[in-house]
Amino acid sequence: MGTYIKYAIESEDCDCARLACGLVSDLSSYMLERFEEYLDDFVPGLHKILENATVDRKMKLNAMHALGDIALNQEKPFMQKYLKDTLAILSRAAEMSVQHI
Repeated sequence: MGTYIKYAIESEDCDCARLACGLVSDLSSYMLERFEEYLDDFVPGLHKILENATVDRKMKLNAMHALGDIALNQEKPFMQKYLKDTLAILSRAAEMSVQHI
């Protein structure tokens, strides 16, 4: 199942990616510590969504929500491996938002 969710996150289809972000969010909350083995499958795809300038802002909100749920439910493994990159991506996004005001 994870392969299909990963494919949907990385797809160009906004609806598929949005639904996949919701599934990742739900799975991270439901599976708790068992979700750790899937971090490498899903977090890089969520990062790509946030970094892609052509992705709709609403889609980025779904990716941010999924990352937030993962960070809350996978505190230590997420912090060790992905927190620094996630914060850097969010910081760049904030800088770009301020420039457009």
